[in-house]
Amino acid sequence: RFKNLHNHKPAEGVTSKSLLERGLRAQIEKTLNSASIDGDHERWAAILRFQLAWDVWPIAPADKMKEPEDNFKDAIRVQREGGHLTELAESLNGLGELYKKSAVHARDVEKNSATATENFNLSRSCHEEAIQIRRQSPYTLVNGGLAQSLNSLGALCNVENDKHMADVILTQALELYSAVGGPFFPKTLTVMNALANIYRESGKRANALALIA
Repeated sequence: RFKNLHNHKPAEGVTSKSLLERGLRAQIEKTLNSASIDGDHERWAAILRFQLAWDVWPIAPADKMKEPEDNFKDAIRVQREGGHLTELAESLNGLGELYKKSAVHARDVEKNSATATENFNLSRSCHEEAIQIRRQSPYTLVNGGLAQSLNSLGALCNVENDKHMADVILTQALELYSAVGGPFFPKTLTVMNALANIYRESGKRANALALIA
């Protein structure tokens, strides 16, 4: 009865990614259509919307961000109203990354400086709020949450070509990641590499060498 399961293949044109997205959408609809909608149902739906947005936006074309943006915003609204700060910071970080991608596309592909500036500002606002939330929670110091938000903001500054602020903020992220996971923690090494590239691009060869010494 089960011997051929390992040979099962999705229908043509159906990917594991699309199946996951379909399942998340169905679960969101089921949760919101529950006979007893309450704070817990809304909170769970917000988590699902956040997960769906994170699954979609990194692979979606930069000009097709409406759905993941709306899902992030819906999640943020529920999390803000419910006081779910840990989840709110995660959603803000995700929305900030989405706006950064849209800003870079507007600047480099569409050559639309006004839209790029608007999205860069939206991205900065999301990341700064996430940092503010996470600075107030001791837990985010030990789980890397604050370091994640600092890393996101530093990367944004770098993309905007503000090398000085990128250096300042990424150095803070590096110190936190090092404290959380040590010098060989993958995220520590990722931030270290980003800083080394900034120093190299800024002509600060000695700083780059000192960083990896």
